[in-house]
Amino acid sequence: MRRQIFFFHMVTLILALLTLLTVSGGVLHLVFRAYQDQAVPAADSRSDQVQSTLASWPEEARDWWELDQSLAKLDYRLAVEENHQVVYSSLNQFQKDLYNRSFANASWPESGTLSLQDQGVIIVGRRCGDAVLVAMMEPKTPEMFGQQRSQNEAALISFSVIGLAAIAIIGVLSFLFTQYQVRRILKPVNAIIQAAGRVERGDLSTPLDCKGPEEKRPL
Repeated sequence: MRRQIFFFHMVTLILALLTLLTVSGGVLHLVFRAYQDQAVPAADSRSDQVQSTLASWPEEARDWWELDQSLAKLDYRLAVEENHQVVYSSLNQFQKDLYNRSFANASWPESGTLSLQDQGVIIVGRRCGDAVLVAMMEPKTPEMFGQQRSQNEAALISFSVIGLAAIAIIGVLSFLFTQYQVRRILKPVNAIIQAAGRVERGDLSTPLDCKGPEEKRPL
């Protein structure tokens, strides 16, 4: 009996691990493939136009909405900083997080523009007097749970979901195994109880099936 219980527990664990490896491999492949398909080259025709738009913007001009509209036609959004304070921004939450994480401390040139890239997102910036003009492309990052997320964040969420799925799978397999063992153990016990009931009623016509482990057989 101990060997059987140990064997079934090992089978349950192995099945759960194999399921976890299969599911995790498939999910992570889909996540990385999705981000790879959305990746863009380090520069494209739009980024060249954005650089020209920012470079030609006069220092004395302060109509950030007009500049933002010009960039929006190229699928870029604008953020303007003065004295390290954001005075204008049309960036969405994903762009803000990416900018604060990767580009907040960038050294923008005193003249001309600088183009940077991170996680498939191109950003173009320049100094304009006391202001810093930053144009960031509209990200094509896949959505997960209703919002765009970075590849690292998507991988972390995937691992968490896979872990919860593994716990659920192990729980279901353990429950099924326990149910099977309980029925298997109680089957001869129920047979003895039924036989005792027949004897009590004076029915001695049906023999008692004595199959099963010795510790559960009647003497």
